[in-house]
Amino acid sequence: MPVYCKGVARITCSKTRITHGIKASELIWQTVNPVGREIGHEIQYEARLIHPTLGVLTWTLWEFPRGLENGRHTEIGIHMLEEDFEFGLMLGAND
Repeated sequence: MPVYCKGVARITCSKTRITHGIKASELIWQTVNPVGREIGHEIQYEARLIHPTLGVLTWTLWEFPRGLENGRHTEIGIHMLEEDFEFGLMLGAND
């Protein structure tokens, strides 16, 4: 998988105001929804975690064209993202 992820994401619950730390090692990245385009496929990588207090948390990274990061997004619902992971596309991973 050509995605790197390191560090700790710190997310504060909107109800309890407690900040939870999530380690990068808790995520499993998967390839989802490859979409054909004129000059190749746009590939979406996603890591989804179901946290007992925070619910569903999702980190997404897009690759298009091949070898270039096209965007990223962190979805944590109504909670506050205090600090995110350092994550991205590994350079040269598709060579």
